[in-house]
Parts: sequence; structure tokens; C-alpha cells
Amino acid sequence: MENESHDLSDEQLDLLAQVVEVRRRAFRQVWFGIAWWSASALALGWSLSSPGSNILWYGGLIGAIFHWVRAVRLYLAAKSFGFSKLVPRDYFSLLVTAAVVLIFMTVVLPETFKVMDPRVGTCWSENSGSSSPTACWSDNAAYQTVALVSSAQDCPIEATQYFDPSEGESLYTCLQKHN
Repeated sequence: MENESHDLSDEQLDLLAQVVEVRRRAFRQVWFGIAWWSASALALGWSLSSPGSNILWYGGLIGAIFHWVRAVRLYLAAKSFGFSKLVPRDYFSLLVTAAVVLIFMTVVLPETFKVMDPRVGTCWSENSGSSSPTACWSDNAAYQTVALVSSAQDCPIEATQYFDPSEGESLYTCLQKHN
């Protein structure tokens, strides 16, 4: 009987080592993206909670997307060599990524839109006689918009005060105390 060798050649071992390294780098890029996204979401949440703050932290979100695109490209490079099966830690990373993005999209993003473009549901803080939009989860939230109306007399009964229309606007902002 002929001695059959199932040993991998040096070239095959080299290729396998490269693919393992590429997969390791892709995994690391996913977690860098999660870190950037999470840090940016926290900074954005803090900024939204700060009265009168106009600084919104989108840079980390862009950095996260950069890392995730790199991770996909690295994964596709490994896949081109026939290594396409995801391992359990890859599935876990994808699950964490989806959870972090989903939490941001359902909690922080709606508040961002309300603060940037005040409307019904926007909360307001009071600072030295002036008011500014703030996140409703903020301790600084004193009032919440309940209606936008054409005259102050049209404010609903629960409204305790109102803002006159700003320059270029025609609607009064009716407010009630925030819980």
C-alpha cells in the first residue's frame, strides 16, 4: 500500500494562516465599530441632555461605519478563499452590533430629531430666563410641547404656558410641565 500523506503543504499552511489573520482582523474591526458607535451614542445622549448644547457627536458614528465596512471587506476577502462559514463569536459580534444600532435608533435618534427640529413632544429646559430644547430623559427637562397652534387661545387646557412664534414662524408652542 502506498503511504498517503494528508499533511498540508507549506503553501496551504501559509494560506490558512493568512485567512485566520484576516478573519481575526475582521472580528477586531467589528468590535472597534461597536466601541465607536457606543461612545458616540453616549456623547450624543449627553449632548442632547445638556441645556443649550448645539454640539452633536456624529463623528463616532461615521468612524463605526468605517470599521464595519472594513470588517465586511476583510470577511469577503477570507470568503474568496473558500472560508465563508461564520463561527459562534462572529454571530455574537453581529448580534451585539445589531443591538447597539437598534438601541441607538429607537432611543437616541428620535430625541435628536425632536431637539434639532422642535415639534409636539419636544422637551424644553429653562436657563436664566431662556429656554432651549433638550432630551426628555434629561433632568433639565422642565416643559414639553403639547401643541402647535395658530393663536395662544387655541392652546389645550393642559398647557401651562406657551412660546410666541419665532421669527419666520406662525405657530405658538403650547407647553405643559414635564413629569
